[in-house]
Amino acid sequence: MKYLSNAKINLNLMIQGIDDQGYHLLYSVVAPIELYDELYIELNDSNEITLECDNPNIPVDNKNIIIKCINELKKYKTFSQGLNIKLIKNIPTEAGLGGGSSNGATTLLALNKMLNLDLTKEELASIGLKVGADIPFFIYNQLALMEGRGEKITLIENKEFKPYVLLIKPTQGVSTKEAFYLYDNMMKSKEYTPLNLHKIIRENRTENIKELIKNDLERTAKILVPEIEKISKILVELGADASCMSGSGSCCFGLFYDEQKAREAYEKARHLDYFVKLTKIM
Repeated sequence: MKYLSNAKINLNLMIQGIDDQGYHLLYSVVAPIELYDELYIELNDSNEITLECDNPNIPVDNKNIIIKCINELKKYKTFSQGLNIKLIKNIPTEAGLGGGSSNGATTLLALNKMLNLDLTKEELASIGLKVGADIPFFIYNQLALMEGRGEKITLIENKEFKPYVLLIKPTQGVSTKEAFYLYDNMMKSKEYTPLNLHKIIRENRTENIKELIKNDLERTAKILVPEIEKISKILVELGADASCMSGSGSCCFGLFYDEQKAREAYEKARHLDYFVKLTKIM
């Protein structure tokens, strides 16, 4: 069975503190986008799990988020069937686009259906959170406000908010662990940003979005990958209505409300020596 596993962008990412277990507490408006990995999942009678991937840099053992999610699922609800899984990667890694988390969430949703486990989305999100903070978002996979460690998901209802998204990622990626470590050691204080982006999007006041699309990790990510600064300037020059880095980077995005303007920007950007993709919010 084939399943599509989509990427996301963080329209903003604000770090609100650290809890008593050392986890960063977030405020982030997250949007699913039309860029997909492909997952092929088949059941077998061997009680064994095999995973293969077309990208040799992706681990296919217990280090892979897919396998981690399956193992957590088995702790919650046992099943004896074996699995043959093939992953085709189209979402760039170390980009801040959530490809791995999406793969894990898609696997949980797929197995819940294939094995008739009858688990709710709340249960699947709780299982996924044990593996990665972004997985609960991908269980719901709608425009949403993500808070806390990622466990608190508030869906944002606005079917009209479907801007075009121009993705530009340098060759070098950013390690999420390194980005947060550098942030903790360097950013002892930060500018306060009003936490009302989710309200503005819900009310479709897109003219007020630009100033609220910010990412607390962008400054530290630019130290790890200086080209992010160059890409940020390129998106401004291309006329993006708003732009930012997604997640912990290194991919940046520009939002375009006009299709022609978005396609013209893509035509100018696609010849750059970067990963460039024009897509949309789902």
